[in-house]
Amino acid sequence: MKEGAELVDDLKPYIERKLFLLNGAHATTAYLGYIVTKNNKKF
Repeated sequence: MKEGAELVDDLKPYIERKLFLLNGAHATTAYLGYIVTKNNKKF
């Protein structure tokens, strides 16, 4: 197994992957929160 950073010429694919993963997780949390609060009359 290699250790350390891998130097690449093009960062775009890595940045897009990072944004997809972070935005996907945040969106999923928001949608689930909306569903829970909409179906729960306490909120």
